Amino acid sequence: MNESCTNVMPITWERLLAERRAPYRVADAGSNRTPADICTIRARDDIDAIQMWLDEQSQSPATLRAYTKEIERFYNWLVLIRRKSVGSVVEDDIAGYMAFMSHPDPLWCGPRNGPRHTNRWRPFEQALSPESRLRAHIILRSCFSYLVEVRYLFLNPFRAVRARRKTKADSFLTESQKHCFSISTLEKLIGALQHQITMSRSQARVGLEAAERQLFVVQFLCNTGLRGQELAKAKMSDFTCNEHKPTGGVYWTLKVEGKAHINRIAITRGAIEAVRRYRTSLGASVMGGDPSPLLLPLTGQDSANRCLTAQTVYGIVTAALEAASSHYQMTDPEFARLFAQSKPDWCRRTFVCVAEQLGATPRQIQKQLGHKSLQSIDRALAYPDLAQFLEALSAAKF
Repeated sequence: MNESCTNVMPITWERLLAERRAPYRVADAGSNRTPADICTIRARDDIDAIQMWLDEQSQSPATLRAYTKEIERFYNWLVLIRRKSVGSVVEDDIAGYMAFMSHPDPLWCGPRNGPRHTNRWRPFEQALSPESRLRAHIILRSCFSYLVEVRYLFLNPFRAVRARRKTKADSFLTESQKHCFSISTLEKLIGALQHQITMSRSQARVGLEAAERQLFVVQFLCNTGLRGQELAKAKMSDFTCNEHKPTGGVYWTLKVEGKAHINRIAITRGAIEAVRRYRTSLGASVMGGDPSPLLLPLTGQDSANRCLTAQTVYGIVTAALEAASSHYQMTDPEFARLFAQSKPDWCRRTFVCVAEQLGATPRQIQKQLGHKSLQSIDRALAYPDLAQFLEALSAAKF
């Protein structure tokens, strides 16, 4: 059942930034809003705070457009229909918005790509598909995660809501979902590994390097879907920075040597950030194109040209899972048991699950994984297809 809309029509994010007046601005900050003196950003109101989140995406025009579209839809709905501020959002509001996206008010719908500078602009074209609703949910969750991270909000209400696809999944994807981490579980795993790094800073350097390496390997494998042996063989010179001519943006790819052919896979922003953090922590080159291995021995880049083995990568992930299990032993026994039972190959399956949830096609996923059955398709894919794949994955940051 659709909610009845007010007589006031939604407006673009650019107009929201400029006008900042009722009814597009709600006076009540809400119980989830933090005091100004603990917030780490200078935001006068919700619009300022959201714009700072959007500014974080400025290096990727395609991502910025996608994020702006979802947040202006949600914000208009929140203030015009619910008459609430960002700090007042609760689970019931999220459920209400998910329902609204499946049956938007006809007055909120208009032609695709309607001119944004006119009153004919509308936030929706029609009801959103289950895939589009799930993507919107993940983008909004990312926004609220940022607002919690900068201490604008106390809690993220989206974390408590499980957004499930109701459409029937491809059999390949369904099979892969049997042993993988959800995004929220992966965030718990990464949180434990980040805590391990913090605790290792007072210990011998080799312990800190080992902790940094565990975090990097888990993040990189879950962001790319690589096998352990493929990560072990990867070199910094295998990375390529490409221009996406339709948008003017750039994206990264990685050359992967498989058993039968060479594949070039998409590298997400989360994977790039993981590389930069890891290599910087070791004082090694960052995205410079040198021939050193991506994954370095604990002795660092000076032992440069020696690649590690797949067994070593397996051992690194196993150690990371054991560390996470130990971290949650007292505070969250359920997660402790889950990580104790997990296996390194869950990272590859996790990539498949997340990519499918974010709207990537089976063909794109199989290309990324380097499946032999799609070699002919693999050779035909052009870089714009990789750019679209990266755009689909841009909402997931872990």
